[in-house]
Amino acid sequence: MEKINQLSNLINKNLILEEEYKKNILLDKEQQQKIKEENLILEELKEFLLQISANYREDICNLFTNLVTEALTSIFEKDIRFEIKLYSYRKEPAIDITVIEDELEVDPQKSCGGGVNDIISLVLKIIFIYLKNSNRILILDESLKFLSRNYLEQASSFIRDISERMNLQIILVSHKPELEVGCDNLITIEKENNRSVITNENNS
Repeated sequence: MEKINQLSNLINKNLILEEEYKKNILLDKEQQQKIKEENLILEELKEFLLQISANYREDICNLFTNLVTEALTSIFEKDIRFEIKLYSYRKEPAIDITVIEDELEVDPQKSCGGGVNDIISLVLKIIFIYLKNSNRILILDESLKFLSRNYLEQASSFIRDISERMNLQIILVSHKPELEVGCDNLITIEKENNRSVITNENNS
């Protein structure tokens, strides 16, 4: 009987390990997809800057640089700078994007972690909506999924501030309660008895 119990315990442990392994594989796939999306946004920024008139390019670069740097500095509460370098390559305009932290310069498409790329991607999306002057509504679905919980409240406050300054309505979908800090309206969807229950709270 004891051997049967030991075997049963071993099987249960293996099942738990298998589930954890499956979860890690899924998380790795999600992270890879997120990195791919963030890199596409950075490439879109480069393409956008190359297409606009040279007369306005520097001013637009300053807008992106200042707002992204402000976001990184206020959320992570340390000196992190976002820089866009304009230069000429074979008589054609070229652009490099870098992040500078503790005087160390890195390429955000290759070696930025800890949620830094989440914030860069978020702010670039906000600026694109602002410049396009479209319907001024931005929907963000789990955009800060990989940002550490230590920085979520600061990120929420920054999103609220930037939405007011740019007159944008930002709808943020998330499972993280820390992001509720800066919202005006909180809509919660919970499952009860196989049906969705929706509650609406006004935080303003």
